[in-house]
Parts: sequence; C-alpha cells; structure tokens
Amino acid sequence: MNPAGFPFSGMAATAPLFGFTKQQQQMLELALLDFSDREIVRELGITDDSLKKRWRAIYRAISRIEPGRVSGGSGADIRRALLQSLRHNMSELRPYR
Repeated sequence: MNPAGFPFSGMAATAPLFGFTKQQQQMLELALLDFSDREIVRELGITDDSLKKRWRAIYRAISRIEPGRVSGGSGADIRRALLQSLRHNMSELRPYR
C-alpha cells in the first residue's frame, strides 16, 4: 500500500493544478453543464463584464501553468478544448479554496 492508503497510486486523487477560485469553479461547473454565458450570468447573479473577467482570469491561471494551452484559435475553440480537458480531470474543480 502506498502512503495514501490506496492499493494503486493511480487511484489517488491529484491536487488541482490550476487553483481556480470558488467563483471560477462555479462558473466552470455551469459551463460543463452546457449553460450558455447568458444562463451563467443569470444563475450566478453577475454582470456580463464580470463573466468576461472571470473567463480571462481562468485563461490567465491556465497560461501560468501551461503556457500556450489557451492560445490560438477562436475563443469558442479554446473554451471547448478547456471544458473537454476538465471533463477528464474533474479534480481541477474540487475542493473550493
């Protein structure tokens, strides 16, 4: 057994890589549920400008850790790739910090 108590190290949860804030995580969770930006704004009770600022902050957090990951292509393409990646690594969304 490894120190975490799991028989295989591959089963241990990994620590979040990007360190998203609680607000960013909530927004990403809604985006993963296919909420549109307009629906996210309504659900979280924020403005369009706040939503845009949060997306930019998310992209900056990712760029600090993985430069080039959120560059190139259209904004929609970048967001689609990000959400697909998060679907395969849900630990990025927990725990809230």
